[in-house]
Amino acid sequence: MKGHHETRKGRLVPKGVALRVFLATVAFSMLGTALASAGIAPPPGIESIANLVLILSGCLALVDWLRVPIFAWILVLTLGAMIEWVGLATGWPFGAYVYTGDWWPSIAGPSGSAFPVLLPFAWLMMAGAAYALARHWVGGWRAAALGGLLASVVDLLLEPVMVDRLGYWRWADSGPLPGGAPWSNFFAWYATAFLAGLILSRWDQSPKREKSVGAWILVPFSLFLAALYALSPSLADLPAPRDEDSSGDLVRRV
Repeated sequence: MKGHHETRKGRLVPKGVALRVFLATVAFSMLGTALASAGIAPPPGIESIANLVLILSGCLALVDWLRVPIFAWILVLTLGAMIEWVGLATGWPFGAYVYTGDWWPSIAGPSGSAFPVLLPFAWLMMAGAAYALARHWVGGWRAAALGGLLASVVDLLLEPVMVDRLGYWRWADSGPLPGGAPWSNFFAWYATAFLAGLILSRWDQSPKREKSVGAWILVPFSLFLAALYALSPSLADLPAPRDEDSSGDLVRRV
C-alpha cells in the first residue's frame, strides 16, 4: 500500500493540499502584480492576506512532505526567530538593518525596529525548502551544506524586492550585494540555513522520491520575486506619501 507522500508515476506536481494552495497563491499574487503595474489596484488588505497564506501554506507543504518530527520544525522556527532578534539588536551576524513596520503584522522589536510576526515562518519556508531540494541529490550534512547555499542564492533575489520595491527593511549602510545587502548577510544566511538543514537532517526519515517539494516552493517563489521586481516601481521613484497616507499599506506601493 502506498504511503501518503508517495507520488504516482507521471504526476507533475507532488500531492498535498498545502502545496497546491501555495502554488495557487503564487499565481494569484503574480496576476495581482501584473494588474497593479497596469494601474488596476487590488482591494485594500488583499496583499497582506495573500502574503500570510503564501508563507504559511509553504511551511505546511514542507511539514507535510518531509518526515521530520514537529519538535525539529519548532527548533528551526526558533532558530530563525532568535537569529533575527539578535541581528536587530546587535547588527551581527547579518549586518546593521531595521524592519520598517510595513510587513504586516509586526510587533515592537529590539533597537527601535519592528519585528514582523511572519518573519520566522518565511525564514523556515526558505531554509526548509532549500534543504528539501538539496536532499533530492545528496543526504546528511551535505544536504544541509547545499541547502544553505541554495537559500543564500534565493536571498539575493529577495533582498532588492523587499528593500527597493516593498520597503520591508533597510540596511544602515549600503553594501555591494543586491538590495544594498553586505557580504556578511550572504554568509550569515548560509550559516543559519546550514544549521537549519543540520537540524532537519538529524531527524529526517523521508524516503527517496522522484520529485522534491523544495523545487515546487523555491522555483515559483523565485519567479514571483522576479516578476515583482520587474513590474513594481522602485520606492525611490515614488513621490513621498502625505502624512495621512503613511500607514504602510502595500497596496499603494505596487
